[in-house]
Amino acid sequence: IEEPQSTGIFHLAGPERVSRVEFGRVFLKTFGFSDDLIQQVKQDEIPALVPRPKDSSLSIRKFQERYHFTPKGIKEGIRAMFEMQQNRV
Repeated sequence: IEEPQSTGIFHLAGPERVSRVEFGRVFLKTFGFSDDLIQQVKQDEIPALVPRPKDSSLSIRKFQERYHFTPKGIKEGIRAMFEMQQNRV
């Protein structure tokens, strides 16, 4: 954002909080894949070089208040991605 009055960090994400598993399931369903492709595991069971937070959701309130805009929800956003993909074929 290149505006002198817009300073700091702005997060932009969907308006609702979803887990990584929920996101994956919506994506797979929308694109016509079986959700059997997802294997749910606890974060503690995944080896990682650095610790990761259990909740990595972002607050978009600052962006919403400044620009009076709320992005599409997960289902609408992934559906739009699917439709864009279909139109490319």
